[in-house]
Amino acid sequence: RYMWYNISMYIAVLNTKGGVGKTTTAIYLALAAHNANPDRPVILIDADPQKSALSWAEIAKENGEELPFKVEEGIEKSFRYYRAHREAIAIVDTAPSGYALEYPVQNADLIVIPTEADGLSLARTYRTLEYVGETGVVLLNRVRRNTKAFKVAMETLEKEEIPMFDTVIPDSVTYRTYGTCPRTAGAFADAWMEIEEEMKK
Repeated sequence: RYMWYNISMYIAVLNTKGGVGKTTTAIYLALAAHNANPDRPVILIDADPQKSALSWAEIAKENGEELPFKVEEGIEKSFRYYRAHREAIAIVDTAPSGYALEYPVQNADLIVIPTEADGLSLARTYRTLEYVGETGVVLLNRVRRNTKAFKVAMETLEKEEIPMFDTVIPDSVTYRTYGTCPRTAGAFADAWMEIEEEMKK
Protein backbone atom coordinates (compact mmCIF):
# COMPACT_ATOMS: atom_id res chain seq x y z
CA ARG A 1 0.00 0.00 0.00
CA TYR A 2 1.36 3.42 -0.94
CA MET A 3 1.85 6.04 1.73
CA TRP A 4 -1.07 8.46 2.00
CA TYR A 5 0.70 11.40 0.36
CA ASN A 6 1.38 9.33 -2.78
CA ILE A 7 -2.16 8.04 -3.28
CA SER A 8 -4.05 9.54 -6.19
CA MET A 9 -7.74 9.86 -5.34
CA TYR A 10 -10.56 9.47 -7.80
CA ILE A 11 -13.97 10.34 -6.37
CA ALA A 12 -17.18 10.20 -8.41
CA VAL A 13 -20.39 12.00 -7.45
CA LEU A 14 -23.19 9.94 -8.94
CA ASN A 15 -26.90 9.31 -8.70
CA THR A 16 -29.14 8.02 -11.49
CA LYS A 17 -31.81 10.42 -10.24
CA GLY A 18 -31.43 14.04 -11.25
CA GLY A 19 -32.02 17.03 -9.01
CA VAL A 20 -30.37 15.62 -5.89
CA GLY A 21 -27.54 18.15 -5.70
CA LYS A 22 -24.76 16.33 -7.56
CA THR A 23 -23.09 19.45 -8.92
CA THR A 24 -23.27 21.30 -5.60
CA THR A 25 -21.84 18.24 -3.87
CA ALA A 26 -19.00 17.97 -6.41
CA ILE A 27 -18.13 21.68 -6.14
CA TYR A 28 -18.15 21.71 -2.35
CA LEU A 29 -16.18 18.46 -2.03
CA ALA A 30 -13.57 19.88 -4.41
CA LEU A 31 -13.42 23.03 -2.30
CA ALA A 32 -13.08 20.96 0.88
CA ALA A 33 -10.31 18.88 -0.71
CA HIS A 34 -8.45 22.04 -1.73
CA ASN A 35 -8.86 23.64 1.70
CA ALA A 36 -7.62 20.50 3.43
CA ASN A 37 -4.38 20.50 1.40
CA PRO A 38 -3.92 23.62 -0.77
CA ASP A 39 -0.65 22.32 -2.25
CA ARG A 40 -2.26 19.23 -3.72
CA PRO A 41 -3.83 19.60 -7.20
CA VAL A 42 -7.61 19.20 -7.33
CA ILE A 43 -9.50 18.81 -10.59
CA LEU A 44 -13.28 18.69 -10.95
CA ILE A 45 -14.30 16.83 -14.07
CA ASP A 46 -17.66 17.89 -15.50
CA ALA A 47 -18.95 14.78 -17.25
CA ASP A 48 -22.61 15.84 -17.23
CA PRO A 49 -24.02 17.02 -20.59
CA GLN A 50 -25.71 19.94 -18.79
CA LYS A 51 -22.22 21.26 -17.86
CA SER A 52 -23.48 22.85 -14.65
CA ALA A 53 -20.11 22.65 -12.89
CA LEU A 54 -18.30 24.17 -15.85
CA SER A 55 -20.86 26.98 -16.06
CA TRP A 56 -20.49 27.56 -12.31
CA ALA A 57 -16.73 27.95 -12.70
CA GLU A 58 -16.99 30.21 -15.75
CA ILE A 59 -19.53 32.57 -14.13
CA ALA A 60 -17.49 32.71 -10.93
CA LYS A 61 -14.38 33.63 -12.93
CA GLU A 62 -16.26 36.33 -14.85
CA ASN A 63 -17.38 37.77 -11.51
CA GLY A 64 -13.83 37.85 -10.17
CA GLU A 65 -14.41 34.88 -7.85
CA GLU A 66 -12.39 32.17 -9.57
CA LEU A 67 -12.62 28.74 -7.98
CA PRO A 68 -9.35 27.54 -6.38
CA PHE A 69 -9.34 24.27 -8.33
CA LYS A 70 -9.48 23.28 -11.99
CA VAL A 71 -12.81 22.50 -13.66
CA GLU A 72 -12.49 20.64 -16.96
CA GLU A 73 -15.09 19.64 -19.52
CA GLY A 74 -15.12 16.18 -21.03
CA ILE A 75 -14.11 12.92 -19.50
CA GLU A 76 -11.34 12.04 -21.97
CA LYS A 77 -9.45 15.34 -21.76
CA SER A 78 -9.72 15.44 -18.00
CA PHE A 79 -8.52 11.91 -17.42
CA ARG A 80 -5.40 12.69 -19.44
CA TYR A 81 -4.71 15.44 -16.90
CA TYR A 82 -5.50 13.10 -14.03
CA ARG A 83 -3.12 10.42 -15.30
CA ALA A 84 -0.38 13.00 -15.80
CA HIS A 85 -0.73 14.32 -12.25
CA ARG A 86 -0.79 11.18 -10.16
CA GLU A 87 -0.80 13.11 -6.90
CA ALA A 88 -3.99 14.90 -7.95
CA ILE A 89 -7.45 14.53 -6.46
CA ALA A 90 -10.00 14.04 -9.23
CA ILE A 91 -13.69 14.59 -8.48
CA VAL A 92 -16.19 13.77 -11.21
CA ASP A 93 -19.64 15.32 -11.54
CA THR A 94 -21.26 12.52 -13.52
CA ALA A 95 -24.22 12.36 -15.85
CA PRO A 96 -27.36 10.57 -14.56
CA SER A 97 -27.00 7.96 -17.31
CA GLY A 98 -25.09 7.01 -20.43
CA TYR A 99 -21.60 5.90 -21.39
CA ALA A 100 -19.93 8.57 -19.25
CA LEU A 101 -20.89 6.56 -16.15
CA GLU A 102 -18.88 3.51 -17.17
CA TYR A 103 -15.38 4.80 -16.36
CA PRO A 104 -16.29 6.23 -12.93
CA VAL A 105 -18.17 3.11 -11.91
CA GLN A 106 -15.30 0.86 -12.95
CA ASN A 107 -12.40 2.98 -11.66
CA ALA A 108 -13.46 5.33 -8.85
CA ASP A 109 -11.91 4.82 -5.43
CA LEU A 110 -15.18 6.00 -3.92
CA ILE A 111 -18.58 6.92 -5.32
CA VAL A 112 -20.50 9.55 -3.38
CA ILE A 113 -24.26 9.19 -3.85
CA PRO A 114 -26.03 12.38 -2.75
CA THR A 115 -29.72 11.97 -2.05
CA GLU A 116 -32.55 13.75 -0.39
CA ALA A 117 -34.53 12.03 2.35
CA ASP A 118 -37.80 11.53 0.45
CA GLY A 119 -39.11 8.17 -0.70
CA LEU A 120 -38.61 8.67 -4.43
CA SER A 121 -35.02 9.85 -4.04
CA LEU A 122 -34.18 6.94 -1.74
CA ALA A 123 -35.76 4.42 -4.12
CA ARG A 124 -33.54 5.65 -6.96
CA THR A 125 -30.58 5.74 -4.60
CA TYR A 126 -31.01 2.01 -3.87
CA ARG A 127 -30.92 1.37 -7.62
CA THR A 128 -27.80 3.48 -7.93
CA LEU A 129 -26.14 1.49 -5.14
CA GLU A 130 -26.95 -1.76 -6.92
CA TYR A 131 -25.42 -0.32 -10.09
CA VAL A 132 -22.17 1.00 -8.61
CA GLY A 133 -21.48 -1.83 -6.16
CA GLU A 134 -19.39 -1.72 -3.00
CA THR A 135 -17.65 1.61 -3.73
CA GLY A 136 -20.91 3.55 -3.30
CA VAL A 137 -21.63 5.54 -0.13
CA VAL A 138 -24.82 7.55 0.47
CA LEU A 139 -24.59 11.21 1.48
CA LEU A 140 -27.87 12.62 2.78
CA ASN A 141 -28.26 16.06 1.25
CA ARG A 142 -30.60 19.03 1.72
CA VAL A 143 -31.74 17.54 4.99
CA ARG A 144 -34.21 19.00 7.46
CA ARG A 145 -33.45 17.12 10.62
CA ASN A 146 -36.66 17.84 12.50
CA THR A 147 -38.88 16.10 9.96
CA LYS A 148 -40.55 12.73 9.77
CA ALA A 149 -39.00 12.15 6.34
CA PHE A 150 -35.48 12.43 7.76
CA LYS A 151 -36.29 10.14 10.69
CA VAL A 152 -37.80 7.51 8.41
CA ALA A 153 -34.88 7.78 5.97
CA MET A 154 -32.32 7.24 8.74
CA GLU A 155 -34.23 4.28 10.17
CA THR A 156 -34.57 2.70 6.73
CA LEU A 157 -30.92 3.21 5.75
CA GLU A 158 -29.67 1.83 9.08
CA LYS A 159 -32.05 -1.14 8.96
CA GLU A 160 -30.92 -2.01 5.43
CA GLU A 161 -27.27 -1.48 6.48
CA ILE A 162 -26.74 0.95 3.63
CA PRO A 163 -23.23 2.43 3.61
CA MET A 164 -23.54 6.13 4.35
CA PHE A 165 -21.64 9.12 5.63
CA ASP A 166 -21.95 10.13 9.26
CA THR A 167 -22.08 13.68 7.95
CA VAL A 168 -25.48 15.00 6.92
CA ILE A 169 -25.71 18.08 4.68
CA PRO A 170 -28.43 20.44 5.92
CA ASP A 171 -30.95 22.20 3.70
CA SER A 172 -29.45 25.67 3.90
CA VAL A 173 -29.10 28.79 1.78
CA THR A 174 -25.39 28.54 2.65
CA TYR A 175 -24.96 26.07 -0.22
CA ARG A 176 -26.98 27.99 -2.80
CA THR A 177 -23.94 29.74 -4.20
CA TYR A 178 -24.11 28.88 -7.90
CA GLY A 179 -21.78 31.09 -9.93
CA THR A 180 -19.65 32.19 -6.98
CA CYS A 181 -16.68 30.85 -5.05
CA PRO A 182 -18.08 29.63 -1.73
CA ARG A 183 -16.45 31.18 1.32
CA THR A 184 -16.52 27.92 3.25
CA ALA A 185 -17.09 24.23 2.54
CA GLY A 186 -19.42 23.97 5.53
CA ALA A 187 -20.57 20.46 6.36
CA PHE A 188 -18.90 19.18 3.20
CA ALA A 189 -15.57 19.69 4.99
CA ASP A 190 -16.67 17.01 7.47
CA ALA A 191 -17.70 14.73 4.60
CA TRP A 192 -14.27 15.22 3.03
CA MET A 193 -12.58 14.30 6.31
CA GLU A 194 -14.56 11.05 6.25
CA ILE A 195 -13.38 10.40 2.70
CA GLU A 196 -9.76 10.98 3.69
CA GLU A 197 -10.09 8.61 6.62
CA GLU A 198 -11.64 5.95 4.39
CA MET A 199 -8.88 6.30 1.81
CA LYS A 200 -6.24 5.80 4.49
CA LYS A 201 -7.56 2.34 5.35
